[in-house]
Amino acid sequence: MTEFVVGLVFMVIGVLAIAGAIFSDRTSRNPKTWIIVVGVFCVLAAGAGVWQSLYQSVPTKSEGVVTSYGKVIGTPYGPGRHFMAPWKTLNIVQDTIQSDTFFQSNGTGPDVQTPRGISGYCIPVRLAGLSQGCLDVQMQSQVRASAIPELYANYSSYGPSLTLDIDQYVVQRELKTVLNRPPLSDYNVIQDVANSLSACVAKGQTDCTANTSSQFSQFDPEVLQALQNDPQLKGKIDILDVNLQFPHFDDATEGAIRKIQTSYLETVAAKQQEQTNIAISTANAALVKTGQGLTPAVLQYDCYQVIQAAIKAGYSGLPATLSCGGGNSNVLVNGK
Repeated sequence: MTEFVVGLVFMVIGVLAIAGAIFSDRTSRNPKTWIIVVGVFCVLAAGAGVWQSLYQSVPTKSEGVVTSYGKVIGTPYGPGRHFMAPWKTLNIVQDTIQSDTFFQSNGTGPDVQTPRGISGYCIPVRLAGLSQGCLDVQMQSQVRASAIPELYANYSSYGPSLTLDIDQYVVQRELKTVLNRPPLSDYNVIQDVANSLSACVAKGQTDCTANTSSQFSQFDPEVLQALQNDPQLKGKIDILDVNLQFPHFDDATEGAIRKIQTSYLETVAAKQQEQTNIAISTANAALVKTGQGLTPAVLQYDCYQVIQAAIKAGYSGLPATLSCGGGNSNVLVNGK
């Protein structure tokens, strides 16, 4: 608008200069000629400027929202040059994909808005059984071009970048809401860990852990679907991907998980010791059958093997004065 008005002013000045020179009563022709030449140049230059001001450009991966005296009108313009009446304004809005990261490692400070998206702290969630946690989340979203005029009318006064403002005040708000609803709000992590480790015991697995981070990946499709169907986002903002990466639990939940893990390890050690004892008994029975007999030396050797197996399994119930005979086997117990 400013360029258009300035151009018109110069055109008027040029026309007045030409008219003044033509109708002047001066007798000298040279000054008139120069005034007319300068006036024509001003008119042509101003006309070119006015014409140029009527065209505005929309860059790649952007949409142009048309406003007239502050009111949003018409449909958005895609990338390229567009003819625009002087009383209309073309407002550029980027519609690039936003990649947000909410990680505990980002720190507890305020969210940082970057051209690629938001970088913020992990998102607090409440789980079943009064457990609480903070969830590392990655998410990608993109504003729909057809919804940009409505979003511009509602959020354009928030800051210099409409895309970032929508990401912060709309998408992030709905993400936090969905993460604190089912299925996550119905998920009992303590019960899940207990069931998982009990299944490991039943299967004879000895290397299971209470690491539940991978279990949260099962919720990715459900959370994504919930966001895509969210009435505040559907038809306006496309949620392209959600990745629940790692849960950080509160102290009470972590303590309960550690107790379950410790119980599992003790059960595994006891079963291993039981298997060792069975193997020794089987071996002794084989000795008797072969006629070698259970001599004191054999029994003392078997006792050493049992003690060594208990030590390797981390069994802490061996008495300090335990002896297999000869008065020296207690050294094995103390010499862990």
